[in-house]
Amino acid sequence: MNSNRTYFPPTTPQQRKLLFETWQATGNVVAACHTAHVGRGTFYRWKARFEAAGYPGLERYDAKGPAKGSGQTPAAVQQKVIELHAAHGDWGKQRLAG
Repeated sequence: MNSNRTYFPPTTPQQRKLLFETWQATGNVVAACHTAHVGRGTFYRWKARFEAAGYPGLERYDAKGPAKGSGQTPAAVQQKVIELHAAHGDWGKQRLAG
């Protein structure tokens, strides 16, 4: 058995639109998911957004997780670490972090 996970690309706005158009026309979640080639979990993940904002709500995909660069160490702390390392060249990363 292959231990690698299968990659499922994010759904496109066209897929999401087809998904909810089919769902509204048939009232059948399974048929809509089959037509749009998505899983039922994807349908329910987008359903709240569709009910709140309609089709325009399906256009944009917000990435998960914090914004890029939000975990960066402040410049003042970086400068202090550089000064400590220059003053104490034999200190390791754990002692500098402490």
